[in-house]
Amino acid sequence: MTVFGYSRVSTVDQNTDNQKIELEQSGFKIDYFFQETVSGSTVAKSRTEFSKLLEQIREGETLIVSKLDRLGRDAIDVLSTIDLLTQKKVKVIVMNMSNVDLTSSARRLLLTCLSAV
Repeated sequence: MTVFGYSRVSTVDQNTDNQKIELEQSGFKIDYFFQETVSGSTVAKSRTEFSKLLEQIREGETLIVSKLDRLGRDAIDVLSTIDLLTQKKVKVIVMNMSNVDLTSSARRLLLTCLSAV
């Protein structure tokens, strides 16, 4: 199983080191790691590195992020991103949500509530 890690920060004054360390310590072996500095107000699919990740990730693979907001700018964007990954049959793990797989049907309600906040 191939595992992709993704981290994002909003400004050049920040770095993705903490997110990368958290993902590396998750117990998963990260095969590919994408990181970028881009405003959280940018739609996920419009982010350069995230777009590259979406092009590479395949059915049966896993995407790990540290927090839900790495997957989109708002509830609609997060849900759209999760829907796209679900259609691709990619497992999505969010570390600060107890490693929950957001593509499982039981998690849809949880995801909708949390992304709205």
